Amino acid sequence: SAIDDAHAAERRAAALASPSARELIESPEQVAARWRGDVARDITIHLGVGTVQSTVGYQDTTGNHSESARSPRSSDSSIGATLASLRDRAGTLPDAPIVGTVASGIGIVGRAVLAEAAARAIIVQLAATLSPAEWSLTIPKDSAAPWCRLLPHRVIDTGDSSGFRFSASTRVVEVVTAPSVTSLPRG
Repeated sequence: SAIDDAHAAERRAAALASPSARELIESPEQVAARWRGDVARDITIHLGVGTVQSTVGYQDTTGNHSESARSPRSSDSSIGATLASLRDRAGTLPDAPIVGTVASGIGIVGRAVLAEAAARAIIVQLAATLSPAEWSLTIPKDSAAPWCRLLPHRVIDTGDSSGFRFSASTRVVEVVTAPSVTSLPRG
């Protein structure tokens, strides 16, 4: 249907704008195109997949926009219900990337093995987004993250044990893990 086609296009565009760590690793040619060099811009990361609000518009056959589904002119309640259902379906995008904006960092709370896996995925995304010409990566002391040395960024391994830190001339973005919210660093 037209709604399904529009949703598929919207989903593809969202996935290209914020690819997951897996997509970045499987398609490394996308990475260089993502390095934009503007240290002040918003940093968006892919957090998972779920249902989000769609940008797909709805227009019924009379040429009216989605308001007609809320207040149909027809007295036939089944037509009104159908229009409302179409409006709701058009306005909801299932299986879409869930993205978040990172200002100065992100804290991941949970069991160590799971939190560290999520942190690795976020670090891969940040490395694909932040230009190695402007950003370096500080890794925790005694980190079990030798894979970080495979990144094109300058890696500094003299950091403290609190987490990973991408640094540029005027900005720092940290990725930390903790067993509880109260264990996360403040700020």
